[in-house]
Amino acid sequence: MDLTAYCATFLFVLHIEQQRHFADQISVLAVHETLKYSDLLASASPFYNSKTQLMHMGGRIGMGGSGRRDIEFLEENSTHYKLVLPHKSPLTGALILNTHQRNQCCSPAFARTVLNEQFYLPSATSTVKTVTRKCTACALARSSLKRIELPTGNVQNFRIPRPAGDECDRPYTV
Repeated sequence: MDLTAYCATFLFVLHIEQQRHFADQISVLAVHETLKYSDLLASASPFYNSKTQLMHMGGRIGMGGSGRRDIEFLEENSTHYKLVLPHKSPLTGALILNTHQRNQCCSPAFARTVLNEQFYLPSATSTVKTVTRKCTACALARSSLKRIELPTGNVQNFRIPRPAGDECDRPYTV
């Protein structure tokens, strides 16, 4: 599968997931209204691109001089805005796990930073931590660390003996 087909498939699956998880928000944004303040996505100022049928995270750039959103500007420049990922979605979990493993089983904070470059994920910290705990490679590494026995015994037995006649063997004199 070439890259364009892969990207088109990803965007199609993202469209389905957004429709499933954010149906109410999309219906409000499709008629160019704003979300209620109590909504989870309201702080992200999302907008719905009717051409691509995807929800993006807005921002202050798309605001006109009157303080209202310039919908034409946002739709034409939607590739510059982050895509909104659903919190509890198999696609989100697969994307987080892929990012985690492609970056050599990185920490959840680093995986979140990498994902934040292209996507907006509500409650990202808890979601990324939950998914990265399920990494098979990390689970195997954690279990192998538990099997390693710590050295026991007297610490002085591990000292390296000094050769005879070394300067350190002579007593200190003033």
